[in-house]
Amino acid sequence: MPLLDRWPTALFIGDSLTEFGFSPDGCWLARVAHGLRRRCDLRVRGFSGYTTRWWRASLPRLLPASCPCGQAGDTAACVVFLGANDSSRGAAKPTLHVPLTEFKDNLGWILRELMLRLSLTPDKLLLISIPPVDEAAYKLDCEASGFPFDKFLADCEPYNRAIRDVAHETGVELVDIFKPIKEHENWQQLFADGIHFNAKGSELVFNCVWPAIERRVSHLPVMLPDFEEAAAAGFDEALASWSQRVGLSTN
Repeated sequence: MPLLDRWPTALFIGDSLTEFGFSPDGCWLARVAHGLRRRCDLRVRGFSGYTTRWWRASLPRLLPASCPCGQAGDTAACVVFLGANDSSRGAAKPTLHVPLTEFKDNLGWILRELMLRLSLTPDKLLLISIPPVDEAAYKLDCEASGFPFDKFLADCEPYNRAIRDVAHETGVELVDIFKPIKEHENWQQLFADGIHFNAKGSELVFNCVWPAIERRVSHLPVMLPDFEEAAAAGFDEALASWSQRVGLSTN
């Protein structure tokens, strides 16, 4: 098998908070990618507006049971960041709102299916809590764009409680970003529009999430020999030495 095919991956599943993770403002995933360079590739599956209901319908199509990426050892970490849309008020956006009971059931199902389809143990997965909502800023953004105002700070805690329950039931680690954001001085300044992170908010999210990701990938080798070693010893000799050190065949 070519060496490139054995490159480990980190999978990120979510909504717009994940989809925008490489944007100039929502750059938390860009920083994760930098931290994983030469050790692990990112597979980002973030879909703006998606809920756990739609993810439950999408997952079998995105990761069929016969998917070759389901081979044990391929996925070093899998991060699930969902709930911000589920918690939308039903009256404003009935197509997005997912009741708490269904949300909890969907989230647990998603985690169990990821374990099954990717041959993962619970310690490979991570859950991220949903962030707070700056209602004043988000309301202004909704008025400017013509969208209904549907997100409220008070709705975050019940959904985060459900996320904590699912984490406990499945043995999956939970990274809480709600509390660090709320405890930040002038926390409203961490958002671009009241719900999506700006650069400062993305930095805080990265600082919360990265230690848990790093624990899951720290054992992975840096892929291919260092350029100085290759220059000093010749590439073929450096490659053979690297292969022996990390226990990977280069054939």
